[in-house]
Parts: sequence; C-alpha cells; structure tokens
Amino acid sequence: MGYIRNEIIGWAKWDMNYEDYYEPTKEELDSYFKTTGASQYGYSKKIQWCGIWACYILRRAGLNVRWLSAKGIQNVTGKQVTLVSGGQGLRPGDVAVVNNGYVHHFIIEDVIEEYDMIISRDGNQSTQVPCMKKRYDHSLSGIWYYYHIEE
Repeated sequence: MGYIRNEIIGWAKWDMNYEDYYEPTKEELDSYFKTTGASQYGYSKKIQWCGIWACYILRRAGLNVRWLSAKGIQNVTGKQVTLVSGGQGLRPGDVAVVNNGYVHHFIIEDVIEEYDMIISRDGNQSTQVPCMKKRYDHSLSGIWYYYHIEE
C-alpha cells in the first residue's frame, strides 16, 4: 500500500482516537465543515456529514481537495482523486459511496474480496448523536462509486 493511502487510514483511525466508535465534539465537527469548505459557519445538524468527514481526512493526509454540496469531493489542484463507477479496483484509502435509499460516503480500511466484504471508517452514523464507527457490513458488490486516490 502506498504512502498516501497509509496516511489516509492512519488519520481516520487517529481522528476516532483509535476506537471503533467515537462521538466527535462540536469543535471537531466545526473543523470538518470549515476545513473542507463545506460551510464557513461550521457544523449543521441539517447537513449529512459523512462525505465531509471523509474529505477532511483526505485533506489531513495531504490531498488538496474540498467538499462541494451535491457534487462531493473535488480536486482543487491537480488530479488527486478520480471518480470510478462501481467497486472494481477499490483499495484501502479510497472513499466509497453507497446508495441504499440515501447516499453515504466512507473511508476504506480494508477490502476482503473473497468474502465481498469491506472494513470501513464511517462518519455520520446516527440521527440521534453525531458519531463515527468502524464498520464491517458494507459489501464490495454494493459500492455505487468511489473516489480513487491517485498515487
């Protein structure tokens, strides 16, 4: 696995305090929104923030990307991420998207092809309290599209 992919996974784990479940503070949520360009005002309960958190982690890892509402993760300079349809070629460090009645973004920690299984780090995991989780229940075959990290 390449350097930048290791950085992405490392920052995702670090941001969750190396736990499988984490509730970010209001200050942390504000930082996700402001750092990615999602909002100059910070966190809003009205905005789904799974993709914003994934974009924040990519920025922490050194990619020059930003979040645009209704468009997702966008390159600011150069071609650092490429949008790929489906899940073929998905690798750790990429940001995957599913659409199970709602669009959800998450960071890939590992791909286990023989079991059609993905291990991921997901933001925006509750409507009751802002939280992040390590998940084992996404399937490779269920990927709608993903952001491939260029190395």
